[in-house]
Amino acid sequence: MGSFWVYLTLGVIVSLMALGGVAVNNALEAIKLNPQDGDKPLLIHMHVTLKIIINDESLTIPKEIGIDPKLYKTHELDKYVPKKLGVYPLHTHDSSGVIHVESAVIRTFTLGQFFDVWGETFNENCIMNKCNDQLNKVRMYVDGSESFEFGDHVFKDHEIITIEYGSPRDQQQA
Repeated sequence: MGSFWVYLTLGVIVSLMALGGVAVNNALEAIKLNPQDGDKPLLIHMHVTLKIIINDESLTIPKEIGIDPKLYKTHELDKYVPKKLGVYPLHTHDSSGVIHVESAVIRTFTLGQFFDVWGETFNENCIMNKCNDQLNKVRMYVDGSESFEFGDHVFKDHEIITIEYGSPRDQQQA
């Protein structure tokens, strides 16, 4: 009767090893980075808040940028998001200003790429159709600190990006 338990224990161990091997193999398959494969898991999923203020008035960021075909102007980064999601790696769901950054490949995404998807202009000189002149300037703040990266700014999870166009803050307070 002793050998029965030995064989049973060995059978259970071999079975668990086989199942564990399958699980490990499946996990390894899931993280192979092939950006063309639409069934890969998301390796990046973060949220960035964008606020745009034009002459002291908040602009509403449209819902479904990168989802609605009218608000989906470029498809250059489609290969980085699972096809089953049906969205661009940089997109909005609602008009709250939250940009969703989702990718099956670990890489950086920039504010300029988001504006490219949206089909709007953004750089150190212009925000949408508003460009620097003698009285008004484009300024950008990340988490309250002025930034000069503009379109080159690389997204970081939970940051707040504020883009302002108008007269400088110190002149507004005077």
